Formats: sequence, structure tokens, C-alpha cells
Amino acid sequence: MAINTSKVILGGVVGGIVANVIDFVGNSLILGGMHQADMAKLNPALAAAKPSGGQIAGFVIFDIVYIMAAVWIYAAIRPRFGPGPKTAVYAALASWFVGGSVAGFFWMIGIFGTHLFFATGAVELVNTIVSTLVGAWIYTEEAAGA
Repeated sequence: MAINTSKVILGGVVGGIVANVIDFVGNSLILGGMHQADMAKLNPALAAAKPSGGQIAGFVIFDIVYIMAAVWIYAAIRPRFGPGPKTAVYAALASWFVGGSVAGFFWMIGIFGTHLFFATGAVELVNTIVSTLVGAWIYTEEAAGA
């Protein structure tokens, strides 16, 4: 059975909106001081600057695309693991591991401090699971013969 692309997109958009809310709370309100401290070490001028409208739009789009990919993974593994939250968590973990490995490169070269890397990783793990669960809840297969 083919993946229902329109439901992947819809689930990704709705889950991505949830991800944006969690990212704002987690990275701005909870971990904002840690982000500021690490950014000040890297580049004080960037640490003092507020995000531009374009940057905020980029963050929003990135979260939507990220969760859309997680919902696509859910749709792809669903025939093997069955529909439901357990499979959605598997898809979220796969997405989180890929994203975390990319962030790990920045940690290893010293752009992110260890404390920020692990704190952000924990916030993003929760975010990815919750947002993927929302997106997967929206995803449905097309009817047979459709």
C-alpha cells in the first residue's frame, strides 16, 4: 500500500506547529539562558541580536519539515509495526537520533557546550515524541483500491 502523502503533509504541518510551541517554550523560556551563554562564548555580537523575522520563519519551517519527515517514517514503518502510538514513538526516536547526530557534530567541534547539548537533546526528545504522536494521529492510510 502506498503512503498517503497528503496525510503525511497534514500530519507534518499540525505536528510541526506543536513542535514550534514546544521549541519556543523549551529553547527560549527554559534553556534560553544556556543558549545565550554558549552563543556569547562563540560570538558576542550574535548573542546580543534578537532573531529576525526570516530566522523565525526558518525555525517554523524547519520544525514542520522535521516532523513531516518523522510522520513519513511512521507511515513507512507502520505496515511492519502496526498503526498506533508505539510505532509513532519508534518513528520519533529514529528522527531524533538522526537530528541528534547532526547536533553531535557541532558539540564535538566545540560549538555547543556539553551541558547545552544534553539539555537540548532531552527537550528535543520530548518534543519529537509528542509532535510525532500528534502527526501520526492524523495520518491514515488510503482506502484499498483508492
